Amino acid sequence: MKNNKLEVAVDVDGVLLDNMVTFCEIYNETYEGSKGFKSRTKEDVTSWQFNHDWNLPDAGLWAIFDLISEQLLFVPFIDPIASKIMRKLRGKFVVDIVTARKESDRELLVKKLWKHRIMEGVQYDCLHIVDRHDFTAKIDMSYNIYVDDSPNLVEDIKEHEDKLLILFDQPWNQHCKCTSNVIRAKNWREVWKIIVEINKQMRL
Repeated sequence: MKNNKLEVAVDVDGVLLDNMVTFCEIYNETYEGSKGFKSRTKEDVTSWQFNHDWNLPDAGLWAIFDLISEQLLFVPFIDPIASKIMRKLRGKFVVDIVTARKESDRELLVKKLWKHRIMEGVQYDCLHIVDRHDFTAKIDMSYNIYVDDSPNLVEDIKEHEDKLLILFDQPWNQHCKCTSNVIRAKNWREVWKIIVEINKQMRL
């Protein structure tokens, strides 16, 4: 903790931006008419390796994610109150945005967040970009609380009793079992309540 303040890492994709909605739109446009094609929606993304279920090669997966990065300004925002909640959190804690993507996406990402009133120095302190292929990079950082949708973090964080994962509810993490340091949140109001309660418990 910095200056006795909890340090909170907030993910972007699946927590602030509904990127899988855009993913499915691009997928449907790209592969419509192909042999075995089936139109997909976000609800069809039921695992982290969903592309294997769809017979979509890894190269095709990352090609679509690269297109999403180029069209980032048009990706829907998940929760209109996220900006308000993040501002309240930063008033009490250290709040950083930690996202796995290409470093070249930084400028457009900052612009996209600003469009939704999520600004450095107001809603968050720093923006950190980690390797999108390194699934443990976030856990190796010094945060107390992670707000993230990734199933990959669930098992890893169980080995770190001093860390807490607020698992942002999404179709691809429904199989994940919550434990003492993994708590599911369905929206940003729940994120706020969980973090405030954890802070109270730590002060006792």
